[in-house]
Amino acid sequence: MKALPLLLAAGSLAIGTAQARTVVLTPDEVVNGIQINAAIDTATQYGTEPGKVVFDGQSKGFSCFIGEDNPENSKLTFIQYSNLQLVGINGANTGDGICNVVFADASLENILIEGLKIASFIEEGTGISAPGLSVRKYVTIRNNDITGAIALQAFNAVDWKIYNNTMGRSRDIVVSLVGAQDSEVIGNTINGFPGLLMSSSQTQETTGNRIVANRFSDSQGITLRAGATRNIVALNTGECPVVILDPGTTQNKVLFNWAPRASCGEYGAVQDLGSGNKVSGNRP
Repeated sequence: MKALPLLLAAGSLAIGTAQARTVVLTPDEVVNGIQINAAIDTATQYGTEPGKVVFDGQSKGFSCFIGEDNPENSKLTFIQYSNLQLVGINGANTGDGICNVVFADASLENILIEGLKIASFIEEGTGISAPGLSVRKYVTIRNNDITGAIALQAFNAVDWKIYNNTMGRSRDIVVSLVGAQDSEVIGNTINGFPGLLMSSSQTQETTGNRIVANRFSDSQGITLRAGATRNIVALNTGECPVVILDPGTTQNKVLFNWAPRASCGEYGAVQDLGSGNKVSGNRP
C-alpha cells in the first residue's frame, strides 16, 4: 500500500458544514481490512475531522483476504468515527467486495456508504452490522451490493436512509432493523427469505419508518414485529405475503403493496394480525 499521506486530496463532498479530507484506495493497495481502517484513520485524523475514503475500483473491484498476523480483525472494516464517507467509483461495486463493515457500539452520526460491493468474509457473518445499544444517527447506505449470512443488521438506527441497494443473504434474514426510528428503506432489491424484519430493541420501539418501493424475491418480504407502530409500508412488490403485521403491531399504514399471483391465500398480499393498522389498496 502506498504511503497514505501521498494519497490525500482535498475533499469536494462535505459532511455537515466541514470539508472532508480524502484518501483514495485502489485494488492493488487493499489486501484486507487493515489497509481500509488505516485509510479511515488517516482521512478522519483519528476521528477529529470529517473524512472520506474513495475506493477506486479501476473496473475490477476489490477483494478482501485474511491476514495471517491478525486473522479476525483483518476481515473487518470498522466504523468508529462520525462524519465519515466510504464511496466507491469505477466499478467498486463489483469483484469479491470489501471486508465486512462493522459499526462500533458507540454514538455515531453522519455516515455515508455508497457505490460499494460489501461481502461477509466471516462464516455466518453480516455484510454491514451495527450491533449494541448505542444510537447511530444520520446514516446513508445507497447504491451498494451487499451480501452475507445477513446482508444488513442494525440496532437503534435513527434517521437511516437505505436506498437503491441490492442485498442478498446466504443463510439468515436479508435485512434486520431493530429499534429503527424515522428511517427509510426505499427502492432496494432484496433477494432471500425472509426479506426485511423490523422489531423493537431493548431501548427503542420501531416507529416512524418508511418502507417504500422495494422489490422482494423468495417470498415473505416484510415482517413488522410486536411494538412496531406508526410506520408506512407502501408500493412494495414480491411473492405472497408481501407484508406480515404480527400481533402487537399498531397504527401502521400498509398501502398498495402488490404480489403478482392471482391467488395468495386467505390474506392476500398482507397478513394483518395486529390492531388499528390501516391496510388498503394491496393486491391481490
